Amino acid sequence: MSNQERNSSDVSESSLSKLPNYPVNPFQITDAICQECELPRPRTRSYPVLHMVFLIAGSYARIDHVVKCPACMRSYLCQRLPLSLLLANILSPIVLVWWIVQFFRTFSRWSD
Repeated sequence: MSNQERNSSDVSESSLSKLPNYPVNPFQITDAICQECELPRPRTRSYPVLHMVFLIAGSYARIDHVVKCPACMRSYLCQRLPLSLLLANILSPIVLVWWIVQFFRTFSRWSD
């Protein structure tokens, strides 16, 4: 066998040719894991949750991002709404509207 024939056969059969094919983007996450139930669900996503505390001397506001499936997010909002409204007292209408919008977002199939 000549050197030219050997080089052409080496090129056609590389050591990498036997590796399995990978998807176009191997780093793409298909299903996120819920922080509450710890299961990968297809509609799990990050939700911004507004927390406000109003005191006579001042106020404090913070937005937390939680990653939950829709069912866990609805229970999270329902469990924490009374305390959040109590702490926000005068600003509670803002918190209430924000949390109601988040509650109805859990029923939607929007892709963010």
